[in-house]
Amino acid sequence: VISLDPVVPSRRVVMRNSLPTLAPAGQAAPMLHPHHPRRRNGNFLSTSEMLDRVAEVKAPRADTRRSSAASTRRGFLFLAGLAVAMTPLLAEAQPQKEEKGVSWGAFGPAVLPQPDRLVAVGDLHGDLDAARRVLRVAGVLHPSRDEWVGGKTVLVQVGDQLDRGDDELAIIALLHNLSIQADKAGGALHVLLGNHETMTAMDQMVYGTRGAFERFDLWEKECKPQFDGTGPAPSHDDHHCEVYTENLSCAPGDAACQGNLGTRVPEWARARYLAVRKGGSVSRSVFRNERRSFLVVGDTLFVHGGALPEHVREGPEGLAAMNRQVARWMAGEGAEPAWLNGENSPFWTRYYSQGVIGPKGQCKTLGDVFSKLPGVRRMV
Repeated sequence: VISLDPVVPSRRVVMRNSLPTLAPAGQAAPMLHPHHPRRRNGNFLSTSEMLDRVAEVKAPRADTRRSSAASTRRGFLFLAGLAVAMTPLLAEAQPQKEEKGVSWGAFGPAVLPQPDRLVAVGDLHGDLDAARRVLRVAGVLHPSRDEWVGGKTVLVQVGDQLDRGDDELAIIALLHNLSIQADKAGGALHVLLGNHETMTAMDQMVYGTRGAFERFDLWEKECKPQFDGTGPAPSHDDHHCEVYTENLSCAPGDAACQGNLGTRVPEWARARYLAVRKGGSVSRSVFRNERRSFLVVGDTLFVHGGALPEHVREGPEGLAAMNRQVARWMAGEGAEPAWLNGENSPFWTRYYSQGVIGPKGQCKTLGDVFSKLPGVRRMV
């Protein structure tokens, strides 16, 4: 059993509402989504319970650590550094011949073969500098440019690219480009959805920073003329026009979106709102086509919050169906899955970080999950 525990001093984190105009007139914007498991009877849990975690599971147990948003960099670097030192990561299983040309989106397979080298990366939350550093420590990003150098390495980023940092658009573009490059090199970069992606899709944008909103606004202004053919391409590629795939607007018949524009959503927040909400342009292109909710690679199950027995009743085929269900919902093409929110949601659950881990508690539950997924021995 490998236990990772970044040495991070305990600190209080106060999340300030960065977009108060998204609240109804006369009301304070909610700090957490109404389905957030850290709400109990309308009240928030303790501040310590609101700290994010950096976690790795190694063997049939779940071991979760928490760190403040300000200290996630150290956690990411620690995790990736050990992964590099342990090459190949998760080496108990015999490596299989790697498939080429495998789709890395929700409509691809939910189960992939064991690669020679497998690396996991946790939440990125709009911090481009930390994202690049952890990818370089993992040996998959060029030292001086955004280029995949990981060869046949398979890397899984377990969700939460959005919120809390200004560079979320740059991270979306970086992961998009590296996924394409990795596929061509015979490797793969798989990206999952986290609770901050699903929460943002539901118009809960209070964790978005002002800088992130402004970058989306600039993105539209710089990329729209090129997309329309009415102006030149931007003078440099920092505006990430490769993920500008359609002009930003409310979907036809979306009365809620139309009603929010100009009232709850100010002009400076418009572009991000229209890009990453349910049915938004980035949600329809990147999140629908390039994100999974569950992924099995070899003998490891990846999921943002955690998989419970109720999520795996139908085995691998059920995971693939759930991936498609969430992807269609993100794109505005289907109904919200009944299991998307709440304390037992695979995006939100804190089950594996609560109580005492033992043979009658989380370990037994984890064993029940693995029993439905042939060959799976651990969860990240």
